[in-house]
Amino acid sequence: MNTEPLVILVEPSPAMQEVLKADLEEEFLCRVVVHESVTNVRKSVIAEPPALIVLDIETPAARRFVMDLKDDPDTGAIPVIGANLMGEKSCTVAVEVGYDSCFTADLRQLERLARKYLPPRPLQQSLAV
Repeated sequence: MNTEPLVILVEPSPAMQEVLKADLEEEFLCRVVVHESVTNVRKSVIAEPPALIVLDIETPAARRFVMDLKDDPDTGAIPVIGANLMGEKSCTVAVEVGYDSCFTADLRQLERLARKYLPPRPLQQSLAV
């Protein structure tokens, strides 16, 4: 049985999926499951509650998904970090909708925010093992 925390990443761009997934797995002791849309994420969240959801705020239906997630007592405590390349104004709107936080293009922001929810990967541990 895998004891690493689960991160659900919702990102429609295959290139950004790879970048974000690699960054999270390299920096943190976690498993990352990637979805291109929010369509099946609700089922995944119910089947295995994640430690964190990283969700592109421009993904279709993302706003409704986050609002529903936060309104449900069974899932409302799951942290959601919004990924946004459009700037701070969109991040402000995302937080107002229910995202716990948001980051722009700088991956260091994502790492800093994710530290609240994920254990860091030990320095000596290599992903190649």
